[in-house]
Order: sequence, then structure tokens, then C-alpha cells
Amino acid sequence: MPGANCICSNDGYLRFLGLSGDDHAYIWIYDIGSQFGQTPYGTFYDVNFVLNGLNDGYYTIEAYATRGSGGIIDSNEVYCENNELVIELPDFDRDIVVKVRPVCIVDFDDLETFCSQWL
Repeated sequence: MPGANCICSNDGYLRFLGLSGDDHAYIWIYDIGSQFGQTPYGTFYDVNFVLNGLNDGYYTIEAYATRGSGGIIDSNEVYCENNELVIELPDFDRDIVVKVRPVCIVDFDDLETFCSQWL
């Protein structure tokens, strides 16, 4: 996920910076106009993108506010198929952070697996 990629959304420009592996990703999406000394675009609506390279399966997508009190502002589960995960973002201003991780499915009959995933 190269940091130089920009996409146009609602006449504003977003840049995506992130780290990812086979089953997780951490992505910072920001309005390039909100950088020091520039004018931010405003609110971004209906932004979505495709994250490539993840293993197929169910993932939890959490969107975090980076300003004010911060914290999770949206969370949902999405299925990754053919190593492509479509991520839909909530409306946001200036920037947002997204965390992608596999949905944890635990077999309670297997105590060793349960403990390794939760403890």
C-alpha cells in the first residue's frame, strides 16, 4: 500500500498510508488539503476502497476518529473474497484511521486455541 497513491473523492483528495499483512491492516486516510498551511476540503462522504492481498475470510473493520476524544466511530464485519476486501468508510473530516483484523472464531472445546487467542 504505497503512500504516494491519492484518490479523488467528492472533489477532494485523499492519501492512504498503511501497513498490512496476510490477515491485518492499519491504514491512515487523510485529506491532503488539511496539511499545515492548506485549506481542508470538508466532509468526505461515501468513500470506499479495495484492500488487496488479505487472506479470504471474515474481517472486522474498525474506523477510528483521530481528533477530539478519538475512539471507534464505526465497526462492521466484511468478507474478503479473492484476496480483495472492500472497505466503506463513515463520513469524516480531515482524517480517519482504519484497523482490519480477522474475526475471531473460537471453538470452546479447544481450550488451547481459546487461550492463545484471548489471553
